[in-house]
Amino acid sequence: MAAKNCPICGEPTLVEMRGDYRMEVPPNIPGDAIVVRDASWLHCESCKEDILSNELEAAISDERNRRMELLAPKEIRRVREKTGLSAVDMSHLLGVEEKTYTRWENGRSLQTKASDTKIRLIDKNGG
Repeated sequence: MAAKNCPICGEPTLVEMRGDYRMEVPPNIPGDAIVVRDASWLHCESCKEDILSNELEAAISDERNRRMELLAPKEIRRVREKTGLSAVDMSHLLGVEEKTYTRWENGRSLQTKASDTKIRLIDKNGG
């Protein structure tokens, strides 16, 4: 199978990888490296960048949130759906911008510990 062009460097050296994916974590995330077993991803042999699948990114995100004791994006969405609120209404209830809240639900950014606590209280008290 011919290598694909890397979206980062453009070289035709992007190859499919399978196995345990290891990601070193920054100092603000407790614990050692995050390891996702039996994963698949793309790796560029030229620029050494890894291109992760949505599934692999979600697994890393879930583990990061677990270590930081934050709700995962799917849990944030579940709380909102349980209350019957729109994303706009939920963002207003939490006192954050709609785009900020949407990024939490989509896993594109992390909520603060204070916002996480508010979401947990909404879940516990039904809104």
